[in-house]
Amino acid sequence: MKMVSDDGSYIDFTRGNYGVRVWRDRCQAICRINEYAEWVGREAIVPLPVPDSILGFPHSGGPPTTAVAFEVAQYDDAEADPELRGLLKGWVTFEEMVGQ
Repeated sequence: MKMVSDDGSYIDFTRGNYGVRVWRDRCQAICRINEYAEWVGREAIVPLPVPDSILGFPHSGGPPTTAVAFEVAQYDDAEADPELRGLLKGWVTFEEMVGQ
């Protein structure tokens, strides 16, 4: 599920209790303990565009090595939509995505 924050400063791409939060210039894997809990960051914040060495392209066949890579692969598989990967790779801008 894609959800833009009320103030438009970030977009959450989630599936269940896991996902990726994307700001204009960075992203971070996120999680929560249940549907009522706040989202918290996992691992380090990664600058955009995310390099192939971190993200993999498209699915490298090997296991993802970072939480961001894992969550992007899971989102791609669950949603069958490349919009998150496109945003992280810079193929679409944050402003274009917020406007959708």
